[in-house]
Amino acid sequence: MISPEATMREFGVSETMALLEGAARGIRKAADDPDEDAVHKMRVGIRRFQQSIRLFAQFFRPKGVRQVRSDLKSVMTPAGDLRNYDIALKLVGAKSGAYRILAARRVEAQTALATVLRELGSEDLAARWKDRLERSNSAKKSERKLWRGKRSVQANLRRQMPELVEDYFAVGDTALQLGRSWEELHGFRLLTKRFRYTLELLRPAYGRSLDTKIELLRRLQTLLGDMNDSVVTSGMLAEVPRTERIRARLAAKAERLTHELRKLWAEQFAAPARRLGWQRYLVQYACRARSAPAAVTTPENVSEDATNPAEPVV
Repeated sequence: MISPEATMREFGVSETMALLEGAARGIRKAADDPDEDAVHKMRVGIRRFQQSIRLFAQFFRPKGVRQVRSDLKSVMTPAGDLRNYDIALKLVGAKSGAYRILAARRVEAQTALATVLRELGSEDLAARWKDRLERSNSAKKSERKLWRGKRSVQANLRRQMPELVEDYFAVGDTALQLGRSWEELHGFRLLTKRFRYTLELLRPAYGRSLDTKIELLRRLQTLLGDMNDSVVTSGMLAEVPRTERIRARLAAKAERLTHELRKLWAEQFAAPARRLGWQRYLVQYACRARSAPAAVTTPENVSEDATNPAEPVV
């Protein structure tokens, strides 16, 4: 758990630096041996680091944030291409005539990623990033500040989390309406991933009881990710001859997953009481003292639809 005396600045900087180290290690390991598992772990580590930078950007040097983000994007773009080819090959199957075409393109994507990793993945990568992010007096006065850095983590979470929940649920309500485009669902997919990573970053402030909500987001993310795989693979096959039947199967799969996604949202998220339950939980349980076993909150005894009055949001 977080110390009651910890400020939001201290927490944000500490968490970001820990994730920075992990992302740098993942890049170096993938540079040494860019197999599928190493690349997957690298991408996850980078995603979490990216979200921490996004969430706590106000505590770091703006120019340094831009430089680090540029480095990360230079890796994630070819890594994402490689991952898409790996998924596509699994979806089309080795017996498909498109398999050899996709396999050849995958080799090109792997070569492009290996080149970037060799250029970026030096032993001093973490030190370079830390140096770039170090806070200076050059921060712009007009930059948006999500957090009050000198106040406690608890005070900040009670003040800000209800708004973050409201924003997320509003986007989900809109994106999951009938007739919405894939572009809107794709945007919601990215937001779901970021919201989940945000809660994972904040787990030290809530403890294990937060895991039930993280798991719900993971279920949404899995459905959205599987849909995305079908749509992206279909697009990759659009110019490959004699793939109409495969693309029809992928379209049917995406439609089925969309139905499952809307059902999950309706059951677990859409009701106003659900949204209120998330907001109350994230206010009431932020850095809540857990000195005795009876005070420990587990996933089984947290109500999604709590009716107790929420503590004041400061």
